[in-house]
Amino acid sequence: MGAKELNSDFEKLKMGLDCFHGNIVIADNDGRIIFLNEYARNLYNLTNEEAHTMKIHDLVDRGIIDRSVCVEAFETKETAIGCLKTATGVDLDSVGFPVLNEKGDLLVAAAYSYDGQFMKVLMEQIENEKKKNRHIKRTLKYLQGANNKYKSFIIADEKMKNLYHDVKKIARAESNILIYGESGTGKDVMANYIHQNSNRQNEVFIPINCGAIPSELMEAEFFGYEKGAFTGANKEGKAGIFEMVDKGTLFLDEIGELPLSLQAKLLRVLESGEVKRIGSSKPIFIDVKIIAATNKNLKSMVEKKLFREDLYYRLNVIPIMIPPLRQRPKDLIELAKYFVDEFNKKYECELVLNSDLISRFKSYRWPGNIRELKNEIERMVISSQTNSIFISGLNTIETEQEEKTREKAERIDYLPGINYKGELKDAVRVFEKNFIKAALAECDGKVAMAANRLGIHRSVLYKKIEQYKSEE
Repeated sequence: MGAKELNSDFEKLKMGLDCFHGNIVIADNDGRIIFLNEYARNLYNLTNEEAHTMKIHDLVDRGIIDRSVCVEAFETKETAIGCLKTATGVDLDSVGFPVLNEKGDLLVAAAYSYDGQFMKVLMEQIENEKKKNRHIKRTLKYLQGANNKYKSFIIADEKMKNLYHDVKKIARAESNILIYGESGTGKDVMANYIHQNSNRQNEVFIPINCGAIPSELMEAEFFGYEKGAFTGANKEGKAGIFEMVDKGTLFLDEIGELPLSLQAKLLRVLESGEVKRIGSSKPIFIDVKIIAATNKNLKSMVEKKLFREDLYYRLNVIPIMIPPLRQRPKDLIELAKYFVDEFNKKYECELVLNSDLISRFKSYRWPGNIRELKNEIERMVISSQTNSIFISGLNTIETEQEEKTREKAERIDYLPGINYKGELKDAVRVFEKNFIKAALAECDGKVAMAANRLGIHRSVLYKKIEQYKSEE
């Protein structure tokens, strides 16, 4: 169209169709060519004026092409597909469509053709993309299997047996699931169990810790990017996590750590099922099951405007609460035995748990839950010099009663030697005397150093030392 002003939508449409990388031929119900785009005119060596004086049959009759699917669609009123060759020897893959009115009468016939070589290259590129995606999924599945810590898990407590029984029934639902539980309770194990019992069990399962990815990299990791999207980007672009997990299950652990900006983007994915790579406006449609997990109170975070309310309700369709280890005594003991066996094999030991240690385990609160239990047993196995793990080896384990006793002692002993039955002035004198003694001992009896340590002049310290000596 050049610089000519576009005066109508039809002219704008024709300009857009002229940019199409392929042939477009449209004929009316008399077979007269009403549109032949620029790509086709150049290939057929026709001017725009010549094209509009021809009928679609003329293209074959004049030997410009050896066959026409547009003619076939025109005559049969059915879709026609075929390969044709131009007078210049170019092979074209073509499809023709009839456009009919409600009575079945032909209105127009249209044909779209692509250079066969172009289609070959395009199909090779598509196949390469499919191969890359299949390779990614196979690699993820391999890694998932090679490092599968979910193959076996211990369930001895009745409440946990009931929980897993209920979860197995709901696992096939496509609804989003939100798992609650303290750190170390096994939320990742539960998520994998849901995936293995879902309709997607043969597809990939990708666990992502939202708290482990730097916020500035999150969008690129989740959504991917086109080549040249930003400085330092892979020159070939990169598929995001959502694309890689298509048809599978995505486990978003520590969902409460997701930045608000990314929460909005995740919400759009959940609502529309589409993602866009950074640097692209082309939507990619995905089918992903979301399982999220948190050790935080998301409801409270919503009230504090730290978590989007609409996303919370999108994720919290099926909530699952995993109780802490201290509320599962049977699981605690069975897990302890399991970890002892595991580390016996790893470190070539033959250690066993004794009854005193088991009692002590039951009295401990286990704030780190299963993760803490596993780490503690590994430490004990490594440091043990006997065939049995004794209480003396529990340097970091402290029962609730012992914890309270220690805290009480710390509150009392921070002022040693004070008689609380006396008057305040006597208590102050006793405290000062003991404090000076401690400072002198720390400084090996050097008065000048002790005075500096106490923040007083040494003459004052000498005076106090003499005073307290006279009182002894």
